[in-house]
Amino acid sequence: MKFNYYQIINIKNDKKYIGITEKEANIRFKEHKNLLNKNKHPNYNLQKDWNLFGEENFVFSLIESCDYNSLEEGYEREHYLISNSENLYNIAPGGRINPMYSKEIKEKMIKTKQDSVPNIYQLEEIEENVFKVINKFNSQKEAQKLTGLSQANISRSIKEKVKGSGYYWIEENQLLNFEKEWKPKRTKFKPTAQLNEKEEIIKVHHNQSSFDKEYGWGSGCVRQAVAKNWKAHGIKFISIDESEYYKIKPITLIF
Repeated sequence: MKFNYYQIINIKNDKKYIGITEKEANIRFKEHKNLLNKNKHPNYNLQKDWNLFGEENFVFSLIESCDYNSLEEGYEREHYLISNSENLYNIAPGGRINPMYSKEIKEKMIKTKQDSVPNIYQLEEIEENVFKVINKFNSQKEAQKLTGLSQANISRSIKEKVKGSGYYWIEENQLLNFEKEWKPKRTKFKPTAQLNEKEEIIKVHHNQSSFDKEYGWGSGCVRQAVAKNWKAHGIKFISIDESEYYKIKPITLIF
């Protein structure tokens, strides 16, 4: 797996944002710039300085490209880059949650239980079932104030595990067992698998239309193939149960 590590640098104050992507870096840069120019970037402090200093005072650059065998290895490299940098817009140290963070997280859990208002985390689904923490707020009210997003949608997202204003939101006490206990509520959940010539599963999605979108096929192509036990463009697809789907594509949380 190839990972590109990049940075967005404010040349006025040398503050920077470090990120990771499996896409081409220039594509990820365009996505950031599009959100920033629309005043919709999820990183509040980066957006604030973009509005203050202007696009001409920000530089996008590639730090490095690396090949790793897993997502965890790739995101641990991001954790290293962020942890060894200063003056950052990043609100979290990067890297996937794993046992090395458990003590720190447990301490946060204890503190949270003592607080009347829990901290709120804003999550972006960067690929199917892979969620990245992009912001942390002291409360739902603060999240609404700093992002301009609906507090009602944020609250509903926390309670029902659905998207709220384009993002998922959780309370801090959900972090510890997130990957085991938390699952997003999707409007169309029909786990589907793609088979190879030996009828082995090689890829899964949470619904059939995701395959249509990935391959650029017409709407309903895979759904019809599954229903009639046909092949779609020479490829076999089958329905699978929820447990098998999450076993193949588990929930992953990245900081």
